[in-house]
Amino acid sequence: MFFIILAIFKYYLMLLKGMLKKGDYIKIALLVLTLFFCFFLIYKIHFAYPYEFINPETATLVEPEKYAFPLHNDEWAHLAVGLSIAEEKKINFNPYLAEPAQDREIGFHLILASLFLLPGINPVLIYQSLAPLFLAINALFLFFLIYKLTKNYWIGLFSILFFASIKSNLNIMGNWFFTPMTFTLFLVFLYFYFFIKAIDKKKVNWIFLALSLLLFLIAIIIYPFAAVLIAVLSLIYTFTRLEFVKKNWKYIVIFGVIAVIIVLIFVKLYFWTGTAGGTFQRFFSELVFKKGWTELEHTYSLISFYGIIPLILAAIGTIYLSLKKKNLLLIIWPAALLLNLVLFVLFEFSLFFPYQRNFFYLLIGLSPLSAMGLYWLSELLLNYSKKYVFKKKKYSSVACILLVLVVLFFAFNNYYKVEPQKFSLHKVITQPEYDALLWIKTNYEPYQKVLAKPFLSTTVYPISRNRVVGMMPSSLEGGPYAKIYDFFNGKCEFKKRIVEEEKVDFVISSEELDCDFLGKIYYKNEVTIYQVV
Repeated sequence: MFFIILAIFKYYLMLLKGMLKKGDYIKIALLVLTLFFCFFLIYKIHFAYPYEFINPETATLVEPEKYAFPLHNDEWAHLAVGLSIAEEKKINFNPYLAEPAQDREIGFHLILASLFLLPGINPVLIYQSLAPLFLAINALFLFFLIYKLTKNYWIGLFSILFFASIKSNLNIMGNWFFTPMTFTLFLVFLYFYFFIKAIDKKKVNWIFLALSLLLFLIAIIIYPFAAVLIAVLSLIYTFTRLEFVKKNWKYIVIFGVIAVIIVLIFVKLYFWTGTAGGTFQRFFSELVFKKGWTELEHTYSLISFYGIIPLILAAIGTIYLSLKKKNLLLIIWPAALLLNLVLFVLFEFSLFFPYQRNFFYLLIGLSPLSAMGLYWLSELLLNYSKKYVFKKKKYSSVACILLVLVVLFFAFNNYYKVEPQKFSLHKVITQPEYDALLWIKTNYEPYQKVLAKPFLSTTVYPISRNRVVGMMPSSLEGGPYAKIYDFFNGKCEFKKRIVEEEKVDFVISSEELDCDFLGKIYYKNEVTIYQVV
């Protein structure tokens, strides 16, 4: 998989060199600066976040400070699974609870495991760089896709900026977090780049079609929702090109059969119930997502989340797209997801994607439309001002630059402010707690059992390589985490019973625990480690 990705990057570098040969040095420099901006836009969260974090155990706001750790429970879970593959050589495994766990995102975890095997890597501390890095990578691949579809550099560049301006929170997730959803975005953009090159002529280009199929296969094992997005949009797009379908229906059938076989293998691996009927019933039932798919359910307003100005520009961009007869994919993407969103709002269920993932994919689909709207307005302003206002071209260019800057100011306004506040970033671990877990890792054998507060427990395996009694559920099951609250609220006799039932070796606490079966072995900065004696 790494060789495939490297080959893809080489291909795109060749495209960039092609631009350089044309003398577009300023455009290349501007693109590179924009990508650096994307990186630091996210990385800033870890060292200069301007708003309060939430302490999830106490549900209180805490002052922002440098935070070098993953920002979401799912990130900690992915980190743990990647480490368990790299070090314990176990797949389909929950390393926190040491029990089997079906892994539908195994491709993502294998990639993480490969990264963590590199010498000198601290998996926990390197993770903070991955979301910023992949925002820049995703932005670059989005640029090439839009450049391919529109043949317009500025629409591609503006698409990057609107894509980067999409806000995130713990519920929607999004670009702030490194998860299979954000990792696969560049694969989705690349898939459509190759897929459109494969079928935009009268005859099928088999090389690009084969590359598309390969990317679809990779997406399935990394993040199935990305593969579903690819399949749905590809099917709709193909049938908008009726002449192509009529001339190449045999090839389309072959491509479809291969895709179906891939899906059937996936269904067999992850949905098998013992009978074909039961398996397909389970599979299709998981393509319908009812309200309540996540415990933290919330319905979002496109106006408040994406912004009124980007939305107006997206509407203008749709008109521009229709007049210029650009590629229909740019309308199909947001239109299909918007219909699914309306379905959820009216009937409290959505197809193919849960509401939160559908909403994020919709915002991505709106980004190129907003970029087209901004480009068209800039073009109209440039032409109008040259003709009626300014005699010199440079003044008209300044007016366009000011328009772009004003629009981007509103697009990024309150970018770091999370709404609603209950979905603000969690601070699940402090530096003293991190130091305490490292101390256990340094001084004791791994794979012992630690009892800590449920949110802190999500960090135990990645940092110290130890098991836990339970943890706050994420992309992994949390186990009997309610027992942890019972432990801290109970008296010593009750605590001892839980320790014996769960075979606990260590207890980590910020509170003094005066029980005779708990021996204090570490105390620093109000964090105490007890060993069960």
